[in-house]
Amino acid sequence: GKLLFFFVFFRCLWLGMGFVGLNVLTTRRDPGRTSGHGSRCIKIRIVCSVSKVDNALVSKAGKADLNWDELGFAYVKTKCFVKCVYKDGQWGEMTIDTDPYVKVHIGATALHYGQSCFEGMKAFTGKDGQVRLFRVDENAKRLQTSTERMVMPEVPTNMFVEACKLAVRENIEYAPPYGFGGSLYVRPLMFGSGARVGLQPADEYTFVV
Repeated sequence: GKLLFFFVFFRCLWLGMGFVGLNVLTTRRDPGRTSGHGSRCIKIRIVCSVSKVDNALVSKAGKADLNWDELGFAYVKTKCFVKCVYKDGQWGEMTIDTDPYVKVHIGATALHYGQSCFEGMKAFTGKDGQVRLFRVDENAKRLQTSTERMVMPEVPTNMFVEACKLAVRENIEYAPPYGFGGSLYVRPLMFGSGARVGLQPADEYTFVV
């Protein structure tokens, strides 16, 4: 068990994903098994799925005119964001929007009843210059759990992953270079944009990354 853990851990470090040690392990107690001393065994599941953004864009990573030594966890205007609207029972095409302001109907359920949810992840530049997202599919599953609870349509996993990769790809210049300890924070957000007066789900939803 220990040898397998260290192999995966250092393998991920080699990929330039030094943060993986904080996320790679999940533990679960198994009530049906005990060790020789009568204590419960702990099963360890190792997850290390990494998504490369685009090999062709390696040279553009970290080229934005920013002081990488003074980055903080704050909003920094980037080039654009990805947007997709759910209407008439189906998702539309993903589009690229450069305006940082989103026009919302005054009767939107997100404003009146808080019908919205979000996710968060980081894009890291590895030692090889590749920009990678870590376990995007797991973020997609978590958002799907949130949308189910909020009576919102599901964002398919493949759509979620592609939207996140597209957002990073279009803003690749803002991914901090390797060695600066920073990352490009990615915030998928979904909200009810359809107008409703009564307490009920919206008929339109907007998904942005």
